[in-house]
Amino acid sequence: MRAKSSAVLLAILAAAGVSGCTTSATGTATTQPGTSPISAGTSTSSLPAKTSSKPTSSMADIEPCSVLTPSMKTQLRVTDAGKPSDIGSGRSCDWHTAGEKRPWVISVVLYDSLAVDEVPDTAKTKPLPDINGRKAIQITGGTAFKACTVSMAVAKKSSVAAIVMADNDETKGCELARTIAELIDPTLPRE
Repeated sequence: MRAKSSAVLLAILAAAGVSGCTTSATGTATTQPGTSPISAGTSTSSLPAKTSSKPTSSMADIEPCSVLTPSMKTQLRVTDAGKPSDIGSGRSCDWHTAGEKRPWVISVVLYDSLAVDEVPDTAKTKPLPDINGRKAIQITGGTAFKACTVSMAVAKKSSVAAIVMADNDETKGCELARTIAELIDPTLPRE
């Protein structure tokens, strides 16, 4: 089931010009049966405190599967170490997280030379409030799996995207994608 979910997400990302991930982390996070990673309406202010990480000097210094710290993985209820991939122009990592009906797939994609507003014309985009001073947009539609992406500017010509496929529930996917973007923001370089 997990392999099929990851394959489906990677196919979706490839079609949208988005990319996948790798990992060197070990261990398995567990959750209480019947719980979801982040319930609807949960804000990051109600989550446990973030782990403070120093931002790196450039996007090229970041390994996609190292973007989520162990503390973040616990908060997000990640159930695996992550799998790296290079698809399209991005470098990404995919993880599974305990979903309500079945595992959800989350991805973080690093775009070294793609601005946040350079998304395909076929995507349905919506501007979001800035995330700690970074321009952010939400991308939905275009897939049967109702994946949601929150893309955030890192520099003029680089961005990061948090992508979530949550049991065909676009609203929950968008909420979790926003949470992931907020969590990883402090670890990213500033222009």
